Amino acid sequence: MDNLRKYGFRLFLIIFVAISGGVEATNTVYLPGYDPIAVSLGGAGMAYYHGTGGVMHNPATLGLRKDGYQLDLGAIFLSANINAEFTPVGAKSSAHERVLLPSIGLLRKQGRVGYGVMLFPQAGLSTLYSEKRFLAAGTQEEPFSALGSVKLSVPLTFDVTEKLTIGASISGIRAAIDLDLPLTGGQFADFVTEFGGSQTFGMASGSFVDATEQAVSAGVFNPGEPLQTARLKFADSNPFNGEAAGFGYGGHIGLVYEITERFSIGLTYQSQLNFSDLKTDNAKLELVANVDDAILDGSYVPGVQGVPAGTYTSQKVIVKGDISVKDFALPAQYGVGFTYKLTDQLMLAIDVKQVDWSSVFKSLQLTFDADSGQVDPLATDVAGTQVDLELFQDWKDQTIFSIGMQYAVNPALSVRAGVNLAKNPVPDHFLNPLFPAIVKNHYALGMTYRLNENHQLHGTLVYAPESKDTNPLTGIEVSHRQLNTHLMYSYSF
Repeated sequence: MDNLRKYGFRLFLIIFVAISGGVEATNTVYLPGYDPIAVSLGGAGMAYYHGTGGVMHNPATLGLRKDGYQLDLGAIFLSANINAEFTPVGAKSSAHERVLLPSIGLLRKQGRVGYGVMLFPQAGLSTLYSEKRFLAAGTQEEPFSALGSVKLSVPLTFDVTEKLTIGASISGIRAAIDLDLPLTGGQFADFVTEFGGSQTFGMASGSFVDATEQAVSAGVFNPGEPLQTARLKFADSNPFNGEAAGFGYGGHIGLVYEITERFSIGLTYQSQLNFSDLKTDNAKLELVANVDDAILDGSYVPGVQGVPAGTYTSQKVIVKGDISVKDFALPAQYGVGFTYKLTDQLMLAIDVKQVDWSSVFKSLQLTFDADSGQVDPLATDVAGTQVDLELFQDWKDQTIFSIGMQYAVNPALSVRAGVNLAKNPVPDHFLNPLFPAIVKNHYALGMTYRLNENHQLHGTLVYAPESKDTNPLTGIEVSHRQLNTHLMYSYSF
């Protein structure tokens, strides 16, 4: 047991970092379920025992286990197909993402008390588009995004009576973001009122913007078209890590009450998950600017010598610095679940859950601090400056319905089917191909095979049919579909 604790703790730490680098989203940036049993019932998991994954649905379900230990080892294979098409000209970009996510949980039930430790992916989103397509905005770089978070939970349950079990968990969460955001010069200018921008999709301000405006006024950049492209990038070479990372915390409470021998109800509330700023000192802002030729040949230094040539050459300017994602949080969610055993072999499970997206996904706020020392000589005028970038999101609250049925074919084999139904909370006019969290419905089939009383295998296949929406302001149509597999091995001892 000592070795199990020692090596198990190391494994938890490794997975904790690994699976927070990027996740494919389903219910926006949340998964519809966190273990194959609940997922195969459409994500319904608030009112019955389904292993250590119950800590993510309703921690009180963990107390429904009989005395003993349970160890769960899981793997989620997520596969998404995302397309973005600029319909007026038929330009198209595609992202085909495949992600493997492990999970692990250990639970002990002893008398009226249950406790354990569990590590599951919490939420995420990931895209990667070709550098040759229109989304690259002419930068010849791959636009991509990756948001991932993983939750380490420590639950405690208590059987108040034979019919009522209560449970709670405290959690530490790691979140990480990678981003390569290319913008045309016109798109960047739209963020800045001084450049005539309408600030439709977001805002940019700060001393960096002021310095850029001064460079235009001084003739350093072409006043007619100062920038051809602007590209903000921060990404880790390790796809399982995430460049801008931070830590958060949260709590989860719930209860399960057995109204009759066949009918149970579960209630649960998960607090908002608040994070420290997600930070990295390995970010860069790349500008392709139209620079005055006299600047390039050294004959003109604004305010010191020479005069502008009045002719301009396209030149890449690389500004290195730090990035901070400010006020990042994941929303509170609460719900009610029911299970009804129609027969000894057949069970119906239904969950209804509310997710408060509107309270946390109003905008994505980033601050870029340019290093005081810049390698690129064209970047020296912006050394030590700052730009605050806000990308509007304005997501709406979401209600999710999970419905599933389980049938015990025989003592060794159980089969399941379920649906997960939800509306898309992302407003069409803020729909961005880098954040295509528009998948709505999921359909699942799963099974459990009991090798013996100690060993079980679980598997589920989930299909999310294509969801398609168009941003009326940009004319970009985004489609997103998924085919995912959940596997888990359970050992009881």
